[in-house]
Amino acid sequence: MKNERLRKLRELMRKRGINAFLITDPINVEYISGFTGGDSYAFILPRDQYILTDGRYTEMAQEEAPGFEVLTRKLKMAEVIQKVARKHRLKEFSFEGFSITYDTLREYKKALGGIRWKAERPVVHTLRRTKGPEEVARIKKCVAVAEESLRVVRKQLKPGISENEVVAELDYQMRKRGGKGPAFGSIVAAGAHSSQPHAAAGARKLRAGDAVTIDWGAKLDGYNSDQTRVFFMGKVHPKFHKIYEIVLQAQKLAIEALKPGMPAMKLDAVARNYITQHGYGPQFSHSLGHGLGMEVHEFPIMNTSNKLPLEAGMVVTIEPGIYIPGFGGVRVEDDVLITQKGAKVLGSFPKEIEDMIV
Repeated sequence: MKNERLRKLRELMRKRGINAFLITDPINVEYISGFTGGDSYAFILPRDQYILTDGRYTEMAQEEAPGFEVLTRKLKMAEVIQKVARKHRLKEFSFEGFSITYDTLREYKKALGGIRWKAERPVVHTLRRTKGPEEVARIKKCVAVAEESLRVVRKQLKPGISENEVVAELDYQMRKRGGKGPAFGSIVAAGAHSSQPHAAAGARKLRAGDAVTIDWGAKLDGYNSDQTRVFFMGKVHPKFHKIYEIVLQAQKLAIEALKPGMPAMKLDAVARNYITQHGYGPQFSHSLGHGLGMEVHEFPIMNTSNKLPLEAGMVVTIEPGIYIPGFGGVRVEDDVLITQKGAKVLGSFPKEIEDMIV
């Protein structure tokens, strides 16, 4: 798989006129090489590839990236970058401008005088947009671990338990099932707190009549899941019932409409228009969803301005929401694989309102 990724990267480099490419983002280094250590770069040339690291990771790099020559720095990264540049007589190379600070770039330019540094638009991220069968299988495994964990936690939802306690139990259950940990800081927001899309869990205790938003995901084998469900502690408030049904229907319409070749912004419009028609357009305050894979948020973003055509092989989240300050919010989110025929939801956790009452 890694050799195929290298081949595709070099093909993309040729198309963009890149002769030498310094990869500095750690997730992109892992994607291309398989090396999972930190504080390291990958350097890709037409026929050679290197891992630039330090003594803490030399052995790991040799084991995880056998097709790469491992260069170990003694003090500064600039010394091994310079070693590659001199060996190949480079006068220019491209780099991932988004992941190097201004001060670091200035230091490197000073140390490697005479070499032109060319910042590139996303390169490896472009390859990561679509997933192969093995990657999809890993994401599905993350989804399965996350859903199994939430099924356990659901049984523990009761008045008196705090948001923090729910987070702790959920994270524990995911680790217990083999997860490296949560894919991100799990969100548990009860009552009016749920009007904040990314609310931080706190000491607030769940109460009878609360709506409880849980946004969670598992990290496993280098990949992630990301889902959201809303549970109701007993009787459902009529207003929550109304907005929940609107959000759920908006999500279903978007999933049904999803087709390869469709502009991302058009898919966003399917859900957004439905919510707007029901009077809650301003309360849907974020994009419809995003790509998912080695990072929780990847390309593409389904928002109101992204014209990028969606492609078969992409894994995306579909997560419309309505948020009303002082009252609460609802979001329903699933992880979806785009296929040649349409959308395939990767999980099976219930989401009809009658199934969400505890």
